[in-house]
Formats: sequence, C-alpha cells, structure tokens
Amino acid sequence: MAKTFEEIRLMLADIYMSNIDPDDMVNADEEKAQVVRSLNSTHTELMGKYAYSFLVRNKDFTTARNKKDYEGVKGQILYEGLKVKNSQSPLQYDEEAYLLEEKLGTPTKFWLDERENINLYPTPDSPKTYNVRYLDYRYALTPNGELTDDYADSNTINMPERLQNIYIEWLVYQTLGDYMRNQAKPRWQPTLDIAERKRAVFMQQCNAYDGELRFII
Repeated sequence: MAKTFEEIRLMLADIYMSNIDPDDMVNADEEKAQVVRSLNSTHTELMGKYAYSFLVRNKDFTTARNKKDYEGVKGQILYEGLKVKNSQSPLQYDEEAYLLEEKLGTPTKFWLDERENINLYPTPDSPKTYNVRYLDYRYALTPNGELTDDYADSNTINMPERLQNIYIEWLVYQTLGDYMRNQAKPRWQPTLDIAERKRAVFMQQCNAYDGELRFII
C-alpha cells in the first residue's frame, strides 16, 4: 500500500533523529521540524528533475470554427505532442505565431499565451478533435485517486506503487542531506552519497527518459 505524505514525513523525522550530532540535541525538535518542512520542495524538485514516463498524460479537445484559444494542460507539452487525433502529423510549436496575420484554415502551428492556453494558427475553420501529450506537473494523489499538487498528510505520491519504496528512500535521504549540507552539519556528504545510490536504483527501475519525452520549449 502506498505511503501517505504523513508517513513519509515521520520516516524522515526518524532518520533525522538517528543521524543527529550529540551537540545538536538541544535544538533537535526545532531542526527536525525544519527538515520535515523542506520535504515538499525536495519532492517537487526531484519529480521535475527528469521526464518520467509515468507522468505522461493525454488530453483531447475539440475545436470550433473561428475560435483559436483552448484550455491548456497542467504540465509541459512534449515535443511533437499536439496532433489531430489519430494523425501522425504534429502541429509545429511557434512562440511567435501570434504575430502572423490572422486567417481561417487548418491549423499547422500553435503557441501558449500568458495563461498557458493553447492557441492555434491559422484559426480553425471547422471542428476537429486534437490530442495533447504532456508531462503532468501534479505530483500527488488524493485518497480518491485524483491528481493534485497538494502534499497534504493524507495524500500519496503520484507514481506507480512498485517504484515508491525506493523513491521515498531517495527523497528522505536527499532532503536530509541537502539540509545537513546547507547547515554545515557533520556527515552531510555520506548522507548525500546514500541518496545518490538510492537515486541510481530508482532511475534503473523507472524508465525516466526516452527519446519522445523532449519538451517543446
């Protein structure tokens, strides 16, 4: 069963206490709280560090005549990731397409506006269904299995369960090692060495990158 963020934080706190220097025992509770609070940012950093195949999602949307902008995705569109559904020809990403003279037609390009909405060029002249392939930036799941970016105690990591144990070990040692290094604590390097070994095992198991997972930007 997947560990909740509360359970992961308790695990981190226990490992911190087992690695604490005797001279730091006076401030142990305060420092433990600081370490635990830093787990959220470390999780976000590690999940955004590579293009993990398990974070790839697909979303369909249907165009309407004379409408060029459509709701974007909660993540990063992948290279050649926007196509007419069941087509092999992707639309070209062009961040300056908004400068082109407006016209109706079959879209060949797209760009993202300041709200991350998808804008098509030319403006569609007929309805078509498009598919977007993207890397989801929501790294947690609610108890109901809904994607979220909230690392609440009852939520779990958005990741196949078979990968979670080794990832959580990487996460807690990376969190602890980074904190110890930033605070010039003894044994920070051995702690980060453990984190690196955990990372290497996780990367072998998770198929973190393949040739299709290139970003458009």
